Amino acid sequence: MNPSDCSFRAVAKILDAARSQIGLHGPDVGMEAIASAAGVAVGTLYRHFPTKVDLVAAVLSEYTEQMIAEAHRALARAQDEELTPLEALAGFLLEVIRVTAQNAAAKAAAPALGASINIDESEAAKALEKLIALGITTGEVRPDQQPSIT
Repeated sequence: MNPSDCSFRAVAKILDAARSQIGLHGPDVGMEAIASAAGVAVGTLYRHFPTKVDLVAAVLSEYTEQMIAEAHRALARAQDEELTPLEALAGFLLEVIRVTAQNAAAKAAAPALGASINIDESEAAKALEKLIALGITTGEVRPDQQPSIT
């Protein structure tokens, strides 16, 4: 097994455990508890995330990346006519609700831990603006609706 594969898996397990443990126990949960829930040594956790602020920031960064990817996926599905623009938008919104619920505790804990939430949603907004514009051209979205989200 490639060492980078092991590292990638460890980080994924740590991020999942952090989301879960912060959700269950709040921002005061210990790094040891997160490492234990991830099934990794505490040293492994600290090698990847030296502080809890770094860990929470990584959880939130992953959340942002998921939203951007989902917005682009929704746009692509509508452009490929796999879904109508309205169906693609509805699917995107359902995914936003699901992922936001998974990350709600980390988002709430960030200020208490001193982690800054610098979420650049402009990439997702651009894709959604295109999706809304496509909906206008297909007649699914009223033409008086402005596609500008930003």
